[in-house]
Amino acid sequence: MWIVAKIKKNNLNLFCSELQKKISDIEYYFPKIIRKSKKKRNLLINYVFCFHSSFQKKSLLDINKTTKGLEYFL
Repeated sequence: MWIVAKIKKNNLNLFCSELQKKISDIEYYFPKIIRKSKKKRNLLINYVFCFHSSFQKKSLLDINKTTKGLEYFL
């Protein structure tokens, strides 16, 4: 099941590594766009899509809502 997480500014790597420690085999998706200056930027800025089959259980989301770098799950 896919969930959307809003992360704190500039904490994408911290959030991904902390969640990976708690739950293994998570897939992340954050679309990027290339600007005129040839820099890649996250299109959704503070949002990231996370996929894991165990996200169907609400109790797992309640446990992980204190992950470092996370503001909240949508």
